[in-house]
Amino acid sequence: MGIYKDMTETVRNRDIKKRQNLILIIIYIILTIAVMSDILRIPNTSITFFRISIPLAVFIIMLFPKWIKRFMLISGGFFMLNIFYNLLFYKVYRTDLDFQLSEFLKYSILYVSIFIILILVCIVKEISGEEFEKEFMRWIKVVGMLLIAVLFLYDFIPDFFGSLPLDNPNNYGCYIAAVFPFYLLGAYKERKVIYLWAIGIGLVALYINDSKISLFGVFFQVALLFFVMSSKTKGSFFIRRIAIPVLAVFGVFILIFVVNPSIHGYSLQGIISEPLRRILMNDPYPTYTASVSFRTNTTIFALSTLWRLKGLGLGAGNLGVVLKDQFPDINPAYTNALNATSMSLHNSWLEFMIDMGIVGIVLLILPLIYAVRLYFGKYNMSYMEKLVLIFTISFPVWSLGPSGVYTQYFLFAVITFLVICRKDSDFGGHFEIAQVCSEENKKKDY
Repeated sequence: MGIYKDMTETVRNRDIKKRQNLILIIIYIILTIAVMSDILRIPNTSITFFRISIPLAVFIIMLFPKWIKRFMLISGGFFMLNIFYNLLFYKVYRTDLDFQLSEFLKYSILYVSIFIILILVCIVKEISGEEFEKEFMRWIKVVGMLLIAVLFLYDFIPDFFGSLPLDNPNNYGCYIAAVFPFYLLGAYKERKVIYLWAIGIGLVALYINDSKISLFGVFFQVALLFFVMSSKTKGSFFIRRIAIPVLAVFGVFILIFVVNPSIHGYSLQGIISEPLRRILMNDPYPTYTASVSFRTNTTIFALSTLWRLKGLGLGAGNLGVVLKDQFPDINPAYTNALNATSMSLHNSWLEFMIDMGIVGIVLLILPLIYAVRLYFGKYNMSYMEKLVLIFTISFPVWSLGPSGVYTQYFLFAVITFLVICRKDSDFGGHFEIAQVCSEENKKKDY
């Protein structure tokens, strides 16, 4: 009887493992088609393969009682908060504007789709167990290379995708910047040529497509990697984390104000120092038909809106509605913006903070506080700590480029992965300075 019971248990475990592997394969397929949703769609429609797969994704989530409860809790909390903010927006803030049910439903669907991505990544973690970090990181790196390849095909063989329009190149620039820390640390740790190729090709793609913000972001990531390399003494810690960054800032200052090079006809002063001065001085451009002036003026408006809201929000997507009303004289070449009911701020984190109020502020500020405290508070960091720090600190820079992040599911999958790995490593609980490291920890440090 004991042998029979053991055999039955073995067969049962084998069947469970097969079902779990099948679920994993399906989830990875859903995540991949979500990332590629701009080209994996029915031509000339807004129906993407990911949207078609959403019922299947929800069914998978329902197979895990813990995660379906959390999915419902997150979605329900979002809907209640969003309805409250919409009431404030249309009944108190802007009574001159009419409630747009289509916009409300659009952003509700977009946010629920994001929640589906987050939960699916968590389910992958539950099924994969200890293999999650290695396997999901491999998926991130491979998909990142696919995205770079798609961007190059769009540049050199535009007819390859037929009538399927590619996302804004700046959105792809955001993708490249999101995966760039993985390639940087992969090259640093493993010394593999494939990562050096990915880094080089990614830089070329950003330059060719004039994704200036993302290009600045990845250069910032390279600098951060150098700053957070092992510091075994107080002296080397001070030099690498403080002295060299100060010198680097001084060098950038000289580069901008003395050399003032140009990228695709735009000087660094024109795209960095002048907009920054106007934002700090609350001095918008007199006209905003150019890309830089439009982004500068809308950022000034958004910052003043955030200050006036005092922790409350406008509701998902409503900042875009306000921008459409406040900035009617945009460049006639921006046909998509002219025909749309809302406009993008081109600043994902600021837009999220304004739309979601204190919830958005907390979700964005806490990771930055953690990363800064980690930067100044720990001599030797693990591979994952370096990865989280580089991604988090550089995020406010390269996330300025895309026209909207609500459908950039690759970005949300990467963020979820980093949050899970940070939690598993218990990063958040201790920030004490590691002045003395054991020899074993030194050997493990990258």
